Amino acid sequence: MLTRDIKFEKSVGTKIKEFRKELGWSQQKLADEANLERKQIQRIESAEHSATLSIIVGIAKVLGRQPYELLKTDVKIK
Repeated sequence: MLTRDIKFEKSVGTKIKEFRKELGWSQQKLADEANLERKQIQRIESAEHSATLSIIVGIAKVLGRQPYELLKTDVKIK
């Protein structure tokens, strides 16, 4: 059974938040651009929710980034 790696997910959420803030976007703006709910963005950024690959790709696209940029962290996967 797969288990969540909360440290990694928090690191990804932090990257998303950093890139979002670089654009001067609110969570609502990112949600609107990515066709998601604001609450989803909040949960992903705080690692309360695991983002699917399609959501990661969609978020990266609207942020003008590549998906690997959101997933590249210094956190070691367990």
